[in-house]
Amino acid sequence: MVVPPDNMALASSGARIAMATSEHPKHPPELVLDGNLKTFWMSTGLFPQEFVVTFPTQITVSKIIVSSMKVAQWNVEASKTDKPSSFEPLGDQAMEDTDNVIQTLSLAPKEPVVARHLRFEIARGFGPFVSVHRVVVYGERGVAEAKNVPQAAES
Repeated sequence: MVVPPDNMALASSGARIAMATSEHPKHPPELVLDGNLKTFWMSTGLFPQEFVVTFPTQITVSKIIVSSMKVAQWNVEASKTDKPSSFEPLGDQAMEDTDNVIQTLSLAPKEPVVARHLRFEIARGFGPFVSVHRVVVYGERGVAEAKNVPQAAES
């Protein structure tokens, strides 16, 4: 039997939103970390929009999946510093407009990536508002498998 990997981006696992560029009172950014597709963070217009997910310790990221609506362009960056700074590009992806159906961003780095923080930037949207329903980050706690990844300069 294959055991599915753990989602490291759950509030119940200690992940938290360190920053978000906008907040709607009924749809706060923390809802992307509850694991529920029916709840969501809603932007309040204008682009780019972004949010930063912070993990309790460094993790080795193997795959990222984001469920959203009306996002045209994602940019994802990683930082391994204690404070959310010195981000390095992890991946980007243009999305198709799926009208009112949830979109799925799937990023899998070619080599293991160490991160303490992940910054998710929505560069463009298909409308004035977007929603992010769930962030899933598969990986492992610690950095044993990713020792060869260059460390970002501290600022």
